[in-house]
Amino acid sequence: MRTFETGATRDTEEGKLDYEGFLSPLALEAYARYMHGHRTQADGSLRDSDNWQKGMPLSVYMKSLWRHLVALWTLHRHGGPSEKFDEALGGIIFNTFGYWHTHLQGAGKKGSLEEALEPFREKSFAGEISEGKTLESYAKEVGKAADAVAKAQAAKFSKRLYRDG
Repeated sequence: MRTFETGATRDTEEGKLDYEGFLSPLALEAYARYMHGHRTQADGSLRDSDNWQKGMPLSVYMKSLWRHLVALWTLHRHGGPSEKFDEALGGIIFNTFGYWHTHLQGAGKKGSLEEALEPFREKSFAGEISEGKTLESYAKEVGKAADAVAKAQAAKFSKRLYRDG
């Protein structure tokens, strides 16, 4: 327990994440500028800032991450204008965050939607439909599996928020 000169009390910081110490406000602002600069789509419309959180395949993040990493590596070895460094570093952070975000959500892991749908991927529905099973019954099973995964991931997220509070 900490007691301040004013008499206010607060628990200790022991074991708590120190975002203020772990992150650089200068780098964070540069990353936000990078992201804002990439919001305009090919058709001229502006995408939501959290659009990336809707999800992309991990392979998309990985391929883009490597392109930006090679760009940074080239700049590191041969130099270049500051804007090119910002572009390469911003792309590395974006793709790293996207990959990590997707990974933390459980994509491709036990308890993921991908795993829940696996039993349905290789099914030949034709024979089973003629035996009385309908596509609707399969859709309901898939929906139940997706609901179970969503509930499990929400509970895991809530537990992590409470723990890291």
